[in-house]
Amino acid sequence: MASKGDRRWAALVMGLFDLAWRFAEGQAKESSGGTVATPDDHTAPKEAVRAANLAMLEIYSEMAKAIRTNITLAQMRALGAGATYADVAKVRGVSRQAVRQDVDREFTRKPVVLSGGPKDGFKTTATVRQKEIEYGFGGEYDEYLQEWVGQRWRLLYRRSRENPSEFIFVTMEPEVDS
Repeated sequence: MASKGDRRWAALVMGLFDLAWRFAEGQAKESSGGTVATPDDHTAPKEAVRAANLAMLEIYSEMAKAIRTNITLAQMRALGAGATYADVAKVRGVSRQAVRQDVDREFTRKPVVLSGGPKDGFKTTATVRQKEIEYGFGGEYDEYLQEWVGQRWRLLYRRSRENPSEFIFVTMEPEVDS
C-alpha cells in the first residue's frame, strides 16, 4: 500500500495531477478569459491561477466521487470472492467495523415514506445512501403492442434533510419516448 513519503505515493499524486490537469486546462483557460496558468504558477495573473485551481478542484471532486464508487465496487467484489472484512480493512487502512458499516450503508434497505405528489403516503424502501427515488407513473401497458400507451410521467422524490425516512416530492415531468 502506498503511503506518504514513498515513491509509489509520489507517482500516484503526480499521475492524478496530470490526469486532472488534462481535463481542467481548457475549462481554466475559458474561465480566465483565455489566459492559461498552471495551478502553482506564481508569475501568472491571479485570475488565471484562481481559474486553474477552481477547475482542478472541480475535476478532483469528480475524481473523488468516481474513486469512491470504484472502491465500493472493488470492496463488494472482494467480499463476494471470499475476502473477509479484516482483509478488506487491512487493504483500505480502516477498521473492520468501518468496512461493515460501509457495506450496510450500501445495501441495507430501510422503510421510507413518500410525501406529496401522486404517490403521497406510499411506503417503500431505500438504502441509507440513496438520495432520490424516481417512479414512472400513468398510462397503461398494452400487451399486444408491448409498449406504454397514454401519457407517462416521471416522478422524482428527494430524501428529506429533517427526516431521513421521508422522501419529498420534487417534480413531475412527462416521459419522452426515445
